Amino acid sequence: MVSSRGAAVVAVLALGAAAVAGCAGDDEIVLSEVAPEVGECFLAPEPDDAAFTVVACDEQHQGEVVGRVDLATYESPAERPEQLRIDATSDERPDDGPLQLAATDACTAPFEEYVGVAYTSSRYTLQPIAPTSASWADGDRDVVCVVVKLTAPLGEQGSAIPGTMTSSVRGAAE
Repeated sequence: MVSSRGAAVVAVLALGAAAVAGCAGDDEIVLSEVAPEVGECFLAPEPDDAAFTVVACDEQHQGEVVGRVDLATYESPAERPEQLRIDATSDERPDDGPLQLAATDACTAPFEEYVGVAYTSSRYTLQPIAPTSASWADGDRDVVCVVVKLTAPLGEQGSAIPGTMTSSVRGAAE
């Protein structure tokens, strides 16, 4: 089951990822290729732009990349129900729910190593950027692990208010 905290993270980068994919037109953009590198802080793409704007982490930013993982090496936990498991070797992209769950699972260790505290105990939220349908079909299995901060919990419509940060979360242990 995906927690309400996990569901809340969609507000920050889903729009940015959709903007990047939407700007691709016939030429699908592989998000893991245009996303910032580990340790970089950024502003999410505008709806009409396909570029993440990398900024210094001491400037106002919306996310920080804390890791990158390859789902080709990921195995769903044995206790996970079959409908929530993914097969990264399949040419068909998994449904969004199981894919986001797998991406979050895979990004948990890089999050904890980078931030210095367990994800479940952190005041920050993990937002993995998973491959799009087209990039998955082309063999992309890379997930970009991003940390964001929410300024308000889930609202009535199930969305959260994305916040900004003005320092790096590396070693923050919070």
